[in-house]
Amino acid sequence: MPSLVWNTHNQPRRIFGWRDILSNWAYTQQTPSYVQSVLNNLQLVVIRANSYPLSHFTDFLNHEQEGIAWFLYEVITYRSIEGTIELAYVKGLLDLIDDLDVPFPLFLNSPEGSIRHFVEDNLSHEELEYVDMVPPLIPIPHSAYTNLPPPAFPVHRTAPAPAPPAVSPAPPAPASTVRLSHNAPVFTPAASAATKTSSPYPMKIRVLRKSYNHDMNMDDVISLQEKGKGLYDLKYYDQESKVYTKVNNMSGTEVMKYLSNTLRLLTLDKDPFDKLQLIMPNSPSVMLNIDDLTSQTRDLIYDSVEVMMDNWPVKV
Repeated sequence: MPSLVWNTHNQPRRIFGWRDILSNWAYTQQTPSYVQSVLNNLQLVVIRANSYPLSHFTDFLNHEQEGIAWFLYEVITYRSIEGTIELAYVKGLLDLIDDLDVPFPLFLNSPEGSIRHFVEDNLSHEELEYVDMVPPLIPIPHSAYTNLPPPAFPVHRTAPAPAPPAVSPAPPAPASTVRLSHNAPVFTPAASAATKTSSPYPMKIRVLRKSYNHDMNMDDVISLQEKGKGLYDLKYYDQESKVYTKVNNMSGTEVMKYLSNTLRLLTLDKDPFDKLQLIMPNSPSVMLNIDDLTSQTRDLIYDSVEVMMDNWPVKV
């Protein structure tokens, strides 16, 4: 059973299989110990009895998309209990979620609708600006979001753990880095890239495993998201091993080098991958056999990605 109160400077636990943990919680209505551990430590942060970096929670959740989406819900709903909201957590969690336009995973009292709608419905205009979530292309009058009472949520909490003495927050994690290689296509950002804002639509590459009969829940997923000013966040999720990694603020050239290295390595792969699906927000999804990733095919992929990066599509 995990410790209900974490050490401020170190939280080494990683819990796997949050989709099953949360769905079992919904079916049995009995709070799992892992869920209770997260709720107790979130409570300590909200009442300012303790100060954890967000990585304490995301590491405990093993960076799994289901766990992160659920924790985002909990962070926002705690305002109805304590009257405050950890906006820095909200912003960090939104940055980790691959797709905001999907429903929450199943858990006890999980809300209906998409994650995006839930966030937009329950944060003020100023809070949405802070977390970079003002809906694109939709004018929102400032007066419509002022002096609103906090939203009401169903309460399913148990008593919080005793609060330890307050301590100073842990130092921030070091900036992410990326290893570069030679002989890859060079990308030059378009002049308009410096003024663009984050797009709601990421580009994804799904690499399919033949050993699982192409079960999409076992794909390796690469996700690329524009951050503005010619910078991009790249996420990699190995669903079989439940390993999630991310590199922040990559340049366009670094993205193209990563893409070149990855596609060329896949041409050498013997097992377990045999197909690749390219999902770009400005073109139809394309499925390729790994054997078809010839130099000519890879060049066509590079050209398509460069066109998209020059003028990243936005939601309309």
